[in-house]
Amino acid sequence: MFNLRVLCRDHPQRAIALVTSDHVLIFHYNTVGAGAKTTPRCQVEFSNVSSANLDGYRPLGAGHGTLGMITLGEDVFVCVVTDSSEAATVRPGESVSRIDNVDFCMCRRFVAVLLGPLPRD
Repeated sequence: MFNLRVLCRDHPQRAIALVTSDHVLIFHYNTVGAGAKTTPRCQVEFSNVSSANLDGYRPLGAGHGTLGMITLGEDVFVCVVTDSSEAATVRPGESVSRIDNVDFCMCRRFVAVLLGPLPRD
């Protein structure tokens, strides 16, 4: 069972939203610096779903959680765990999950944003 929905908005500014039943994390691409030496950044907004404006967002998929963000060059990605399996039971009611798949959502460009898993060797 998935814990969150992954949403995307392309205009007026690119944004990725991770939405649970109660809260939302919204990632906005931003840059810091001047001229050719800009550093990619991502502004993160945390709020209750009831107070967040999700108009204009479209669904991308679903996930179990997030591993955070990574920056490659000038691109910022949100890493979303999209598949996991139970690896062990610690004690009754507590388990450890193995991450089986991670999707990468690009925050910057207007391209297909769920890039899918990296190939395994």
